[in-house]
Amino acid sequence: MGLWSGGNDVHHGPGTAPSTSFRRRSKALVQLRAPSGSRWGLVTVGEWFTHWLATRTGAASTISGYASHVRLYLALYVGMVVLAELSVSHLQAMFARIAREHQARGTPLAAATLNRIRATLRTALNAALRRGPASDNPAARME
Repeated sequence: MGLWSGGNDVHHGPGTAPSTSFRRRSKALVQLRAPSGSRWGLVTVGEWFTHWLATRTGAASTISGYASHVRLYLALYVGMVVLAELSVSHLQAMFARIAREHQARGTPLAAATLNRIRATLRTALNAALRRGPASDNPAARME
């Protein structure tokens, strides 16, 4: 028995609903992890990218480039991270892994491509700051 008590003490069988206390604890956890005053709740980076791309307007080529960066790199490497928990270290690890994997395949990415991926990330996270599901943009603090 660990130090966390009451966290997993509710067991449900197939077709049975969670208890009221379980639902209250789950809702409280979502509120604790969401940015202050957010109506969004718990959102992953991938969920935010999906929403952000669906609401983008502008030149088709720009949106296509954003979608390509999200599909090929951003969602793949950091899509499962909770948006409120995304950090500079997550992003540094992502860019290092992207560069390492392309180098290993013999298709290194140009610095300009990495800069465009970073620009897409910054743009998406700036939108998250403006719309509420994020309280920080770690991409803006990357070197």
